[in-house]
Amino acid sequence: MQLLPWPSRLRSLLLSCKDKASTDKIHALMILTGTITHGNSYARLIATYARIGDIVSARKVFDNLSQRGIHAWNAIIIAYSRQYCPSEVCGKMDEAVVVFNKMPRRDLVCWTTMVTGFVQSGRPIEAVDMYKTMQNEGMEFDGVVLMGLVQACASLGDLRLGLSVHGFMIRTGLPMDVMVQTSLVHMYAKNGHLELASSVFNKMPYKNAISWGALISGFAQNGFAGHALEMLVEMQGSGFEPDSVSLVATSIGSCRSESHSKEDPREVDDVAGMKKMMKQTGTKKVPGYSVVEVNGELHAFLMEDKTHQHHEDIMLLLNKLDQDMRAVGYIPRTEFMLHNFEEEHSSEQR
Repeated sequence: MQLLPWPSRLRSLLLSCKDKASTDKIHALMILTGTITHGNSYARLIATYARIGDIVSARKVFDNLSQRGIHAWNAIIIAYSRQYCPSEVCGKMDEAVVVFNKMPRRDLVCWTTMVTGFVQSGRPIEAVDMYKTMQNEGMEFDGVVLMGLVQACASLGDLRLGLSVHGFMIRTGLPMDVMVQTSLVHMYAKNGHLELASSVFNKMPYKNAISWGALISGFAQNGFAGHALEMLVEMQGSGFEPDSVSLVATSIGSCRSESHSKEDPREVDDVAGMKKMMKQTGTKKVPGYSVVEVNGELHAFLMEDKTHQHHEDIMLLLNKLDQDMRAVGYIPRTEFMLHNFEEEHSSEQR
């Protein structure tokens, strides 16, 4: 390997590293040639260790730097926040927060990484809080930040903030690519605003399979199975094949629609079949958030989550409401639920 022009070849060499052994060799050569102090070499090395899943080595490089520029800070935050790493230690947003709070200077990259990292880690409230902090500090926004925020709004069911973000994009003329527009379709559809979802979808100059799936699932989950089936046919006619999520959502929607018109023992079999298909294909129903606003503060409740500080008091109240509803004749129907509610509460139904 020629050492000249070594620094100019560093990026391509690091990108070619596929495992720890090859990365360690490049790291050693960087130390021997003094390249570790050249430009943004250290940031690229941190990113490479993170990409192969070795977050420990990435952190060691960061900790051993005598002077840390903004690129090094961003690289370690990205290492902690991204979900692409095969190692279990990656995706640690709490560590990313610690590093973020110690940064002497912050740029758009680190803010964007934090917002999207919280969204990808299933922590939408923190993503919204980070966005509000950005606003308070006068930071500019780009399409990536706003796309992450739209996804957070979809998870939280916060349509008011979602509308505000969409309006901000339109007013400021921010470019909305297929990913941003698909996130908007998903947000509106998930919140039951199918006209708005359809409006965004119809104005998209380019649509991919995810775009189609977002609207189809929205129609199916909101009781418009017939329309969802029509869109499945239209989707195929446009050259896209529906994924398992779209098919399952439409099938379940059809079963629900049918159940309103007649009782049929085959309904439970149909839903059981969908559950079996989801298990075989690895398709999972994404846990949803319920959000309650109390005195200007959002409280999110994830299905089967028991971490809220008032969980026991809330459950006592919900159990009392359940007993009161049953006392006046209410009988819950659980045969169409896609989680294990039936198994958990079967003893209560006997």
